[in-house]
Amino acid sequence: MIDKLTGLYYGHYVGKSKSRTKVMKAVRDGGKWFAERLGVPVEKQIYLRDRGKEFAPQSELKGRLMKLGPAVEGVNSHVQRIMHRLIAAKRGGLQSVVKQAMAIKNNTKSTISNVTPDEASTKEGKDLSQAYNKKRAKGEPDKYNKLGIGHLVRIVTKKPKGTFYKAYQKTQYSKKLYRIQRVSKSKPWTYFVGGLWKSRDQISGPQKPIDQVSEKLLASRTQYGNKKKIESMAEKKAKVVVKKKNKAADKKKWKAAPRRGSRVRKQTEKLNYSKKGGALKV
Repeated sequence: MIDKLTGLYYGHYVGKSKSRTKVMKAVRDGGKWFAERLGVPVEKQIYLRDRGKEFAPQSELKGRLMKLGPAVEGVNSHVQRIMHRLIAAKRGGLQSVVKQAMAIKNNTKSTISNVTPDEASTKEGKDLSQAYNKKRAKGEPDKYNKLGIGHLVRIVTKKPKGTFYKAYQKTQYSKKLYRIQRVSKSKPWTYFVGGLWKSRDQISGPQKPIDQVSEKLLASRTQYGNKKKIESMAEKKAKVVVKKKNKAADKKKWKAAPRRGSRVRKQTEKLNYSKKGGALKV
């Protein structure tokens, strides 16, 4: 957990399992910790978080849902680098290392406020906001044109945190076309597609309707462009040849084949020299 204005960081080791019970206990402990350090009561704290199932619903954990929190991800990356250095130096187990990394992070001078998060927590918000707003990243103007109701689009199927994909496999977009049913009234524009609200980066550009005549023609051709031969059920049945079992031939094979037991017995008789006059003479 991180306070964006002061950069104050709270870390808690919950173990291997990210169950809601463990995570929410850590969140409540973090809320109390921030209330003591910043003087903001737990009831007035607002959380910006993703849609992870390990968190309680909005009715219990007040705030705004986000797809990704760049500020939190950046701080997490910084803290993880500190942790790896401490682990390599054998400074303790994971629970101890998390606390040490938290202390180091909160005593590292910020390039934005020019003070450490611990020092910033003792200052007023109005003294920190000016420097924070100067360094705050500004969004680029929207490069996408606004789509209208009725446009056909494909839905992006590639997961942001998923594995790499190959463009030639055409798995980044859905095969099916969806029609835009509604558009939001304010920026950033969102679109109601396929029963869900989608942002502009979650859908493709406007698409033309699928040419059903061409699709039918391609389905009737082989890979080499020849017409596919459509066989009737009678022709398919004529190709199926069932071999009849020849019982007489099977009996002859059985009689001709030597029995394993008799062959083994003959070999043991040859090797058992005690029945034929004792040991061999050299």
